[in-house]
Amino acid sequence: MTGALGWIGSALVVLSLTQRDVRRLRQISCASAVTLGAFNVLVGITSMIVLNVVLLVVNCVHLFSGADGAEPSDVAVDVSPRCQHAAGPLNLSSVQLVDSARNASTCDRNSSHAGSDALNR
Repeated sequence: MTGALGWIGSALVVLSLTQRDVRRLRQISCASAVTLGAFNVLVGITSMIVLNVVLLVVNCVHLFSGADGAEPSDVAVDVSPRCQHAAGPLNLSSVQLVDSARNASTCDRNSSHAGSDALNR
């Protein structure tokens, strides 16, 4: 029974690390912390008990506070080689990671072949 708890907890850790959704990752991580915490109580490893309690608290705080609302789709990425108006940022949400100072200094606003200089880099 004790060995099974250790293996199940370890499998849950691995499963949590394969998740793309942060909320799902934290849910599985909570389950692994409980499982491995119980295992460590049974085998008497105090440092690992403390670690799993801390991980459980951190994951629960994030789950119930709604702090994990950010997903990779909440970021806009500049896909143009140098000029923002040539291809523009890939707008996936309201956050834009575009280096406007670089774009302003290297972008020829009158050029119609903004993408061709990317081939010359």
